[in-house]
Amino acid sequence: MNMKTLSPLSAIALVAACGTPSADVSKTSVMPELSHPEAIAGIQWKVGDTCVNEYRFGFKKSVHTAVVTDVSNGRVTLSDTADDGSARVVIFEGTDGDQVAKRVALSDGQQIEFTPPLHWLSFPLKPGSTWVDQDHVKGQTFQLDLASKFTAGPWETVAVPAGQFAAVKVVSEETYSAGRNNKGESFSGSGAIAYWIASDVKCPVRWEYKNSFGAKTTMQLLSYK
Repeated sequence: MNMKTLSPLSAIALVAACGTPSADVSKTSVMPELSHPEAIAGIQWKVGDTCVNEYRFGFKKSVHTAVVTDVSNGRVTLSDTADDGSARVVIFEGTDGDQVAKRVALSDGQQIEFTPPLHWLSFPLKPGSTWVDQDHVKGQTFQLDLASKFTAGPWETVAVPAGQFAAVKVVSEETYSAGRNNKGESFSGSGAIAYWIASDVKCPVRWEYKNSFGAKTTMQLLSYK
């Protein structure tokens, strides 16, 4: 198969400060509209599927390669390895991978897990879809309660190194409460995530994230197979 580009979502930073991020984290350029279906039915993962993504955590750039290692019992497991040699696990649950139990934190790249799994997608995914979710998030240096409100916007043409894709833009408005870092300090805050789900690619092609602690992260698909 030809290499193109990809990867999966929500995250949290643990800086002690507060402010309210703008809800509109997307500034995608207007491009010619590509053909697309009415809705995205789901994501069908297979062992060996590979996504290569570039993360930019503030001024720090990191390239992650995620490979599907197991698809069974309603769960998809990916091994995520960064170019600095660090490793994480990404776990999707649900028939279509619409829930995420573990993943890379968009705030700083650490391993995080959600209880119950975060309902990050709602299939069939189409413009106008909305849903809410509540979870407990545990990272390597913090934990918090997460309340999320998701809204699917219109189809957009998104350009990333992997190519141009017709994708549905999903925006998640997040509220963090009962937070505590590994020093025992409490915190609360908010964040906003935008991610683009394409009809012909299994993983998000782009992410944009920022929170009230000052973290700002982008992720784009470099290639996939």
